[in-house]
Amino acid sequence: MFGYKAVIIILGCVLALPATSAVQRRPSRPKAPQRSFYSISLGNWQEACRITSSAGPNYDLNSTTLGLGLGLGYVLPTDWASFVIRGQVIYGNSDIGFRPDQVAAVDFSGQNLSSVGVGLDFSWLIRLQEGVGIGLGIPLIGTFFLNKGLASGYTLNKTSTLSYGAFLALRLRRNRFVFTPKLGFLNTTRAFYSAMDFNIHF
Repeated sequence: MFGYKAVIIILGCVLALPATSAVQRRPSRPKAPQRSFYSISLGNWQEACRITSSAGPNYDLNSTTLGLGLGLGYVLPTDWASFVIRGQVIYGNSDIGFRPDQVAAVDFSGQNLSSVGVGLDFSWLIRLQEGVGIGLGIPLIGTFFLNKGLASGYTLNKTSTLSYGAFLALRLRRNRFVFTPKLGFLNTTRAFYSAMDFNIHF
């Protein structure tokens, strides 16, 4: 008797399947594109700057910085390209020294000077294929040195710099994650700029 009831239940389920499949499901809405993103970057750049020392006149110096940046960005896509803007707060470690063409009687160089700053860059990337883009950008970096001690007992008076330049960028995206290496220059073509950006879209 139990077997007979089980057969009836199974047959009822089988007959109910066509009716269930006939019910139209509400189409799911496509997800909105994730255009905003968190940005983490590791950069290394050289700034051709002019810094005033308490020892006397102004001198043209080179500042080489290794910096960690945290910030936000936004992507504005088109049919064949994307415009990207990104802003960050940067903590860096800088070395300061004279440019090769400068000669001075006093050594104003400084090693491992802590610095903080802000970075803003704009880039225009052509879409090569899905998730891959390449293009050019403009970086803007403002730096303020926290510790001001230089060699020979001298200290810095003017401790900020502002730099701009250009870079070539490659953008690789997979789902929410984006990796963007950048290579270019700041202020002059002899002062390099490089960065590795890791972005998470939200």
